[in-house]
Amino acid sequence: MKNRLKLFSVLGIALLGVLWLASLAAAAQKGSGKGKAAAGEQTIEGTLVDTKCYLGGGFKGNDHMGQTKCGTMCAKSGLPVAVLDSKDALTHLMVPAPSVAEHIGMKVRAKGKLDKKSASLTADSLEVNKDGKWEPVNIKSMM
Repeated sequence: MKNRLKLFSVLGIALLGVLWLASLAAAAQKGSGKGKAAAGEQTIEGTLVDTKCYLGGGFKGNDHMGQTKCGTMCAKSGLPVAVLDSKDALTHLMVPAPSVAEHIGMKVRAKGKLDKKSASLTADSLEVNKDGKWEPVNIKSMM
């Protein structure tokens, strides 16, 4: 009887150990997949908009609300900018807005790290489409 009890105790402890190791392995695998997705480079294309006028009135161009270059003025004052894609999905662009202000209302292509939860892209590079050709934009850092 005592031998049986010892055997079940040892088997129970061994089973708990195996389950514990399996849960650690699953957690590590899940965490590493999460890290890979977050570190991935993404490219988005669309119209560069100033978020104040787009979210407040749906304005996609630069000239609106009776003001020429209203979007440029908003971005130069530091208001955030975003890229509006062909499906009307808005992705906030994490760049110093004044450095891209002259391109409000134009087609742009941004590359960087996309955070789907906040719908924002930390841009490593930005290009603007001028006369059918993609030209790089200098994204000036404020740091």
